[in-house]
Amino acid sequence: MGRENIMYCLILPTPPTLPTLPTLPTLPISSTFQAYPSSIGRQEVNIYGDFNPHLTEVRFTVTKNLPSCFPSWESLGIKHLENTPQSAVEQPVEIKLYENFKIMLNNQLNYIYLHGFASSSQSLKAQKFKKLFASKNIPLIIPDLNQNDFYNLTLTRQIEQISNYIKNTPNSVVLVGSSLGALVSAFIAEEQEKVKRLILLAPAFYFFSHWLENLDKDTINTWKSQGELPIYHYGYKQELPLSYQFIIDGKNYDETLLKRPVPTLIFHGKNDEVIPIKSSYNYAQNRKWVKLIELDSDHSLNDRIPEIWEQINDYE
Repeated sequence: MGRENIMYCLILPTPPTLPTLPTLPTLPISSTFQAYPSSIGRQEVNIYGDFNPHLTEVRFTVTKNLPSCFPSWESLGIKHLENTPQSAVEQPVEIKLYENFKIMLNNQLNYIYLHGFASSSQSLKAQKFKKLFASKNIPLIIPDLNQNDFYNLTLTRQIEQISNYIKNTPNSVVLVGSSLGALVSAFIAEEQEKVKRLILLAPAFYFFSHWLENLDKDTINTWKSQGELPIYHYGYKQELPLSYQFIIDGKNYDETLLKRPVPTLIFHGKNDEVIPIKSSYNYAQNRKWVKLIELDSDHSLNDRIPEIWEQINDYE
């Protein structure tokens, strides 16, 4: 049987004005319900039930020509459905509710901060953001991407480390990534549907080409021939060897293939001396779901954290 998907929006009254009717089922986020549409008109749906107080909008898909014997809209707490296609009226449909939070900050989500290259979970920036999230009673998870083995660090290892964590958490996730951690975040979000938002701080798009351009050929050849190169690690405050596998692995990743429309906030300094802001321009250019905010700062962005936090709070 043919299937036709049509996207709509359910606009919910702002709690606490939304009445709670215990006799009607609560509509949890990301659940599936079946029902019959009942009327045609403007695109508006009134819903009764218990909702997360931060939830102001959900999306659903109407799928025609499903089997019958589903409950009515009313039994789901939906008072009326408007702007339903004539062909779908009195036809059974499937409604799938998705998270679509008006605000970026919500204590029903898991927030994970991914630090940058040769940094650590104890970095100044990571700890500043941890305090800011705590001020909203939101825990900020800050894993150590070094895993006590900086020598064997690769992009793949970092992606797998965080992806495995996300797969085992029941909640949806917002990734806050700094520099290389932002690049890791972008690749994770491409594959992990639980990732609902990205906050990227000076993202290291095209990191490997930028970095290699700044290394002289002799250094690169020595690294390749010896298999390792001493790198100053800001987290450990000492030089540590890094395997050339880091470069080999990184060349397998192509940012131009990132297409999943995850709402994304990018903060990038105009005076970034490590990753030019042009890399973020290029990334945001053909991705309508990306918002790029330019800042008068360098790669660290440490002097603009209050401004960044304000933008995150105001994001819709």
